[in-house]
Amino acid sequence: MADISRLTDMGFTEEQSRRALTLANNDVEKAIGFLVGESVEISNKEEVPDFTLLMSNQQNSFDSEVPAYEYSTSHIIAVSDDEGYEGAIDNSDSTTPDITLQLPKPKPREDGVPPVIVSPNPSRYDLVASAILTALLQIDEVKAKLKLPSESSFLTKLKGLIDEVETGENDYVVSNLAFPEDDSNTIEEFIPNIYDAITEEYEEEFNDDSLKVLVKSTVQTSEDEASQDISVIEIETDTRYSDIYDSLNELFWGKDLENLDNITFANIGSVLTFCYNGEDMAYYKTPMKLRDTIYPQVYSKELVPKLMEMNNKFTQLNHSKTELSNQLMKLSIFQGKRISAFLSQSQDFLQDSSAKAKLSSLHEKLNEEKLKLNKEMTDLLRSVDSYYIKNPANVTEGLKPYKAIFVGLNESEYFYFNKATDCWVSVSIGNNLDFAQEFTDFETVKTIILERSRQRTIPFYIIYCEEDKLYQKYEIEEPKNTNGEPNLIDLNDNDDNERKENDKVHE
Repeated sequence: MADISRLTDMGFTEEQSRRALTLANNDVEKAIGFLVGESVEISNKEEVPDFTLLMSNQQNSFDSEVPAYEYSTSHIIAVSDDEGYEGAIDNSDSTTPDITLQLPKPKPREDGVPPVIVSPNPSRYDLVASAILTALLQIDEVKAKLKLPSESSFLTKLKGLIDEVETGENDYVVSNLAFPEDDSNTIEEFIPNIYDAITEEYEEEFNDDSLKVLVKSTVQTSEDEASQDISVIEIETDTRYSDIYDSLNELFWGKDLENLDNITFANIGSVLTFCYNGEDMAYYKTPMKLRDTIYPQVYSKELVPKLMEMNNKFTQLNHSKTELSNQLMKLSIFQGKRISAFLSQSQDFLQDSSAKAKLSSLHEKLNEEKLKLNKEMTDLLRSVDSYYIKNPANVTEGLKPYKAIFVGLNESEYFYFNKATDCWVSVSIGNNLDFAQEFTDFETVKTIILERSRQRTIPFYIIYCEEDKLYQKYEIEEPKNTNGEPNLIDLNDNDDNERKENDKVHE
């Protein structure tokens, strides 16, 4: 009964749960696999029950007014609804029985909250893809290029998805994209593949690598003259610090700045993605303090000469600080005793007024010299701090700011910056693909990450976008297809119409 209760708690009926457990030999995990359409090994395939009627009769957890989605044991098929919505994958030749599920009704959303992109496929990969796509669509250039008319089935479906999101008529928009199959197990492996799936399809269709350039950066080493294109920067637990700069400082410069002129960004994409790996059993918990804005050019090849000069100056000033500290020490301590206290006590024991006056004068000169050296030390410390390159405030002036646009805790809970409303939106997706979304702010996101990272070393990922690129109004240029010919897009219709109207007025 406990196993049946577990399945009914997930929203399945008792009859469905009982039949699934019977087929799975009371293996709950296999039973869940049958119910949600995952591929499950069975000994006698003739015993596979037809869940279609069972699922269509379920009323408690699913809304009958939303489009139905069929799940088979190998693929997912989006069934057309009354408005002609077409599915993601054609599985008409499948010999396995289909299971019809319906997306549940979402919780009411706040006024002005944009629709959320959901995937009918409950796999982690597709959920992450929907979340990543939500972040990328905040960039006008990405959105404009992905909306171009195309002969690619993938890009055509993507354009339709974007159009639905922009209308904002529904609480959610179902992704009908069929991303390539992925054998990855972790989010830091998912994301590069998701970027590649989108950018490579666009490049192949339009002979244009601008989207790939947008999400990829190049890291190089000067010692062996090697370079690598990356779309995700992974931060492991041993380089995980409260501030992202501390982690990047160690990744690029090393603990003792031994790689300061060796590992650099040769090129920085407009979109930077950082994945913080986590371990539940990690001994040291690091409270994470997110930054709304970062300046990744600090680690660029162009900035190396300035950083080297600053670090050399920092070393020189530190040497001067050590010498000054030694001088102050000599004026303060002698043979383990404080000189000032010794002189004061000596004056009390002297009977000769002349000797007492001389000792008092010596004491005053000593204090004056110490005050002078202390002032020099204060000024020197201020100079030392200004040349400390690990302090971002010293090296970021004049560099391009990158703004946080996405924070993902996992595949089913994330936050993104919605440019249209200038607000952050919180999205959480439940086990049955029910979801809630509401407005929030970055301070709230920071607090959530801070509190959870205090409890354990949570994995999460954060996406930054170059601020100029994020707010840039992008005008699409006429792209070319793989044959080098312009696509049939008349970008001057509006201009021609205005010109004709003006001609009529003049006539």
